[in-house]
Amino acid sequence: AYAVGGYDGQSYLSNVEVYDSFSNRWTEVAPLKEAVSSPAVASCAGRLFVIGGEPDESSCTDKVQCYDPETNNWLLRSNVPVCKRNITAVSLNSLVYVCGGLNKCIYCYDPAQDFWMPVVNIFSRQ
Repeated sequence: AYAVGGYDGQSYLSNVEVYDSFSNRWTEVAPLKEAVSSPAVASCAGRLFVIGGEPDESSCTDKVQCYDPETNNWLLRSNVPVCKRNITAVSLNSLVYVCGGLNKCIYCYDPAQDFWMPVVNIFSRQ
């Protein structure tokens, strides 16, 4: 399990910690490239994806930050098509799905291709 970013009441955080259930300890790993609060977070293909969120109190970001635990390094990947906060992400069949926020679309991210695509407008008529 990971604890990623956040807001401490004064500043936005780039801290990242990983929990080891065997030792019952939290360990700090490399910080995010961009401090963010309330992002969507999903694990997929052996990496951790931190998607969107709030870099400050008046905006949201479209950045996708990807953590590789093997190298303890963060990379920026293709931006999510719409700036999003208050979203959730889930990994299924080697893809990451993002929904929620202030629009009605579900987006799918393919980490192997570094490519985003809209899946469905959840309020469209079929």
